[in-house]
Amino acid sequence: MRMSLLIAAILAAVVPFACYADEQPSVLVETVVPIQGSLPQVLSIYGSAVPRLDANRSISVQVQGSVAQFSVAAGEHVEEGDELLVFQVNEAAISAIEQARSAVKLANSEQERLSHLLEQHLATKDQVSQADKSASDAQAALDALLAVGGGKHRFAVKAPFAGIVMAVTVSQGDQLTAGATLLTLVRDAGFIVTGGIEPADAEKIKIGQPAVLTPLQGGAALRGKVSRVDRAVNPKSHLIDVDISAASPLVPGAAYRGDVTVGEAKGWIVPHGAVQLNPGGFHIFQIDGTKARLISVTVSGENGNSVAVDGPLNAKQPVAVAGSYQLTDGAAVRTDKPESAKP
Repeated sequence: MRMSLLIAAILAAVVPFACYADEQPSVLVETVVPIQGSLPQVLSIYGSAVPRLDANRSISVQVQGSVAQFSVAAGEHVEEGDELLVFQVNEAAISAIEQARSAVKLANSEQERLSHLLEQHLATKDQVSQADKSASDAQAALDALLAVGGGKHRFAVKAPFAGIVMAVTVSQGDQLTAGATLLTLVRDAGFIVTGGIEPADAEKIKIGQPAVLTPLQGGAALRGKVSRVDRAVNPKSHLIDVDISAASPLVPGAAYRGDVTVGEAKGWIVPHGAVQLNPGGFHIFQIDGTKARLISVTVSGENGNSVAVDGPLNAKQPVAVAGSYQLTDGAAVRTDKPESAKP
């Protein structure tokens, strides 16, 4: 009797543990409900803001002289009509103006004399025509000299448009020839971001594609678009040069990241953490009741934390995200409340 009771007690203690040993522990996972949709495909380009080739303007004067005073410095912003510098005409140029004035006076006098002689039949029409041309040429030469600074010995040179002084190319007091470049001015909207892409990506990017320019030093992002794509590799960077223009002014020389939308990927949209990779390829786990079901998928694109995948997913079953790396096909799971995936 005692032996029977002892055996019964032992069995009562052992059997529950044997039952528990047969049960597979469940994995706690967080889930989302997959949705059909699309993700923009973005190609990132890193570069800096530089002037467009057609936005530079070399500021010069067509008379000999020197810069008496600079009113701006390199990097400074100016508005249209702002004073850039004060130019001092040298003595040789002043003398040239006086000589041109004398030439005009002499030519006009000769023109008048021959006109009177023609009336008296003492000169020919050809002589008068030649005198008219000489007077006209002399006046044109004087007008050209007076057009620079109005013939003044000292005058201000002003900005022809709003922009940024990119470079000052002479020093105050230098003796300069006519037409020498004094400084370089770039229009406000004359800057672009120039960067490079791998040659393998060249076919993805097209002129006109939308872009977002983000300053790497911090600041608000700007909208832009692709304005130029080279078809040859830059020998220095070994990349394909790409220009992105912005709808708002850029900071000259600043570094930017340009995110260009080159297309879209369609499929089931799931969080990045839901997609696993094994030697057989990509897969995700859908939750069927209390069991994990392995679904093989192909990745068609990704953007940020979202991935577009193709595969035989059930729209009514959530996919495992957090904790999915612990799962195997058929594993027992415990889940939180599923939420829809957001692209």
